[in-house]
Amino acid sequence: MGMTISKPNSLVARLSWLVLLCGIAGPGLGQGKAPAPPTHTPLHFADYDSEPRRPDGHVDGDALLARLKELNVTTYYWLVWHAATDWDDLKLFLPKAALANLQVWVYLVPPTESAPQGAMSIPSRFGSTTAAGRRKSPASRYSTPT
Repeated sequence: MGMTISKPNSLVARLSWLVLLCGIAGPGLGQGKAPAPPTHTPLHFADYDSEPRRPDGHVDGDALLARLKELNVTTYYWLVWHAATDWDDLKLFLPKAALANLQVWVYLVPPTESAPQGAMSIPSRFGSTTAAGRRKSPASRYSTPT
């Protein structure tokens, strides 16, 4: 009586040989090295455009900072959009953010998304003589804004 290998057993035999050969062969070229560390920056927890406002329309920087600390936020994206006082409020918020080790990114809405008489980000439309001069002053004093 001769021995015949059925198709399911043939597949098992082939897979067994493949596993055995891979085990004997060892790692191929470049597989023995540890992978390179990632080149991206570490993750951060951020929040955007959620500033609490006082009845006079100014940002309540203390309440905002308390909420960000409570949420373990490490970066805040400050949207200059809602009021003409947003730039001034940013200047007041930056020293507090620096003490709390909070990164602040200033977010400006492009002119194409600004209504002629409505919300705006362009500093010159808030009465500044130059957009660059107004934008530079808060960032030049503190290392946290980006």
